[in-house]
Amino acid sequence: NVFLRKVSYEQYSHMSIVANKFDERPTPIFCPRLKLLMLKLRFEEGFKLQDDFFDGMSELSVIKLSGYDRNSILPFPSSIQRLSNLSTLWLSNLRLDDVSIIGKLVTLEILSIRGSDLQELPVEIGNLANLTMLEYWNTGYRKRMRISPGVLSRLVRLEELHMVGVEDCSYSTLRELESLSRLTALAFDECSVDVIYSNL
Repeated sequence: NVFLRKVSYEQYSHMSIVANKFDERPTPIFCPRLKLLMLKLRFEEGFKLQDDFFDGMSELSVIKLSGYDRNSILPFPSSIQRLSNLSTLWLSNLRLDDVSIIGKLVTLEILSIRGSDLQELPVEIGNLANLTMLEYWNTGYRKRMRISPGVLSRLVRLEELHMVGVEDCSYSTLRELESLSRLTALAFDECSVDVIYSNL
C-alpha cells in the first residue's frame, strides 16, 4: 500500500488517515491549509515517521496520533517543533520513549496522552505556559509514570489536570499545585488520604 498517492493536497483543511501497512515509509505531503490531522497507524511492530513529515503542514492546529497495541510511531518527527499554530495534541496507544520535544510546542493548550507507555513526564513539559489541559491516562501498564519535579508548578494557566497511571503523588507534588490558581478539575488515581488532607 502507498501512504498517499499525491504529494499535494492544497484544498484540504481536515484529513483522517487509517492504515494497516505501507510498502514504504510515508513521505511528506504538501497541505498548506490543513488544520486538523488524525493519523492512525495499525502496525504490529514499531514505526517512525520521517523527520520532515510535518514541514508541508504549517497551519496545523490539531494533531491526533494513534498507534496499535502501544507500538511506536515515535520518536516524534523533528518537524513537529516548527508547527507554530499547534494548539491540541492527542496521543494514544503509543510507546513513548521520549516526549521532551513536546516542550518546544509553546502554543499548545491541550495535551492528552492515553493508553501509552511513558516512564517520565520530563521537565521540558513545564515550558508549555499556554497549556490549559494536561491529561495522562494509562491503567494497563504495570510501571507508572514519574512526574519530574517542578513541571506542574510552571503550568500556570492549567485549568484541568488528570493524572491516572502515575506514581503515588507526594506532598511536594501537591504543593506544586498551589501555584495553579486557574485549576478547576483535578484527578490523581494514586494519592493517599493523609497526603491530600495535609494539603487542604
